[in-house]
Amino acid sequence: MFCSAVGRPYHFLNIPMTRSEAQSFCRVNYADLATVDNMKEYVQLLESIGSADVSGIWIGLERSASYRWVWSDGIGEQDVYPFSEDKQDGDCVMMKTSGYWEKSRCTDLKASLCFEYDSQGTESYFLNTTLLSWRDAQSSCRQHHTDLVSVKTKEQNTDIYGHTSGYQIWLGMIADNWMWSDGSPTSFRNWENTNPDNNGGAENCVVIRKSFQNQWDDTACDRSYPFVCYGEQKIRRTTVKVRISSEGNLNLATLSDSLLKQIQAQLEEQSGTEVKLRWQAAKNGQIFQHNDNGSKETGC
Repeated sequence: MFCSAVGRPYHFLNIPMTRSEAQSFCRVNYADLATVDNMKEYVQLLESIGSADVSGIWIGLERSASYRWVWSDGIGEQDVYPFSEDKQDGDCVMMKTSGYWEKSRCTDLKASLCFEYDSQGTESYFLNTTLLSWRDAQSSCRQHHTDLVSVKTKEQNTDIYGHTSGYQIWLGMIADNWMWSDGSPTSFRNWENTNPDNNGGAENCVVIRKSFQNQWDDTACDRSYPFVCYGEQKIRRTTVKVRISSEGNLNLATLSDSLLKQIQAQLEEQSGTEVKLRWQAAKNGQIFQHNDNGSKETGC
């Protein structure tokens, strides 16, 4: 199924393949395995999948050898850190009551600040004083607003501090060791709360789980699942000669159409992509030509 997203057209291929096979297929026929910049794009990706009853769907995210700091919504800047000088340990980032940032364990319970935009594009903040882990705070913000707050400038950091009401709050920053197949720097993630868990130590690829409300799960790359590609479909033109033995009139339109549809159906089943065929007539206007041994040939 096809869904044209803003910036990225998505294509769901319900053909189980390993992650490597799916990546190769997408690169040959489209651009690459699906990359997602934000929740709006992700909704459009899900529309391409529709109601397909599948256990998992490959996307283009894969484990990287190194960590980097990223923002939950994929938008914030990474050069405005006002980290405190206290000893810090953790993969998630909070704002202290002093306004400085501090690394903290993601399972710690804290208040959080969500954001959303109104119809004029003005950003508003919403303080949630319920103490939650970073993952639960992220889920709550995405369910009721847009996401955990991201910081784009030092001035915005000061503004955010003014909305904390004396609470320590989760910011949308987290340490991340995942990368997209196409090299895109976007940091948008939609993990299920207990993932990624690297169960077994070799879960280096990512699938969408419908059983997890379309959230993401890390899994072994050698498993076979359907997948989503992005990008315009690449059109390849090929001329194929078809040899047929028959004593009938092969120029009959009905027979020609029937044969073309049969060939097209088989090619689409094998490739998993849309195939368009047409007969190529010879200079004499005929589709089928007699050869020396009595059979007939044509091209499509």
